[in-house]
Amino acid sequence: MTNTKYTFVQAADAAVATVKTEGKLWNNLAGWVASLTLIGSTGKERRECADTCIKQAADEYTNTHPKVGKLGDIGAYRSAKATVLSAIEVGVALCDGKGKVRGKTEITNEINEKKVEKTAIEKFRVVHTSLASIGDKLITLSELEEATKLMEDTYAKLAVLRNHLRDVEGESKAA
Repeated sequence: MTNTKYTFVQAADAAVATVKTEGKLWNNLAGWVASLTLIGSTGKERRECADTCIKQAADEYTNTHPKVGKLGDIGAYRSAKATVLSAIEVGVALCDGKGKVRGKTEITNEINEKKVEKTAIEKFRVVHTSLASIGDKLITLSELEEATKLMEDTYAKLAVLRNHLRDVEGESKAA
């Protein structure tokens, strides 16, 4: 059950106002997103759908309130948005059974309980993807040289670890 009294505009207005309105920001953003029909068979797909809706609403708000600037520049807005999207991805309800928005801290705690710790290789893949995306942003020779040294150091450490594990596995097979 969702409550349609929450609007994105009220959330954005609260974000633009002062820190004192963070509760209003949270209630309206979470309540508005909870009222959306999100398409997707996985949590990640529903998160992407919600993110698209939020971005469209934020763009519309910015266009109709040009003096405000970008909502993404407001820390409380970014925090609320991130919590809402994480809740959607892991399947945490934003509203209780009566349509009332649940507290941000309560939702954050439930998100943390549901999140599964990434394996070391999953974390390494994230780092690899991040490195690949920032490589093009290194524009000076000194930045590229420093990045290359860091990568070489990382590779050397991984090679030492690999060789150690090969030795350990070889010893266990021999035993």
